[in-house]
Amino acid sequence: MDEKEVRAAVTLVDANIDFLKSGVLTISEGVDVGSFILSGGKVIA
Repeated sequence: MDEKEVRAAVTLVDANIDFLKSGVLTISEGVDVGSFILSGGKVIA
């Protein structure tokens, strides 16, 4: 990954964390938090 790609990935992770904090995204029980955040909320149990 180059610096531009890394910055884009960090921006997406930050946005997903904000979505979790605001309740836009919710994590189901049993889902790996890291995978959930990195996938944009697409990982399910």
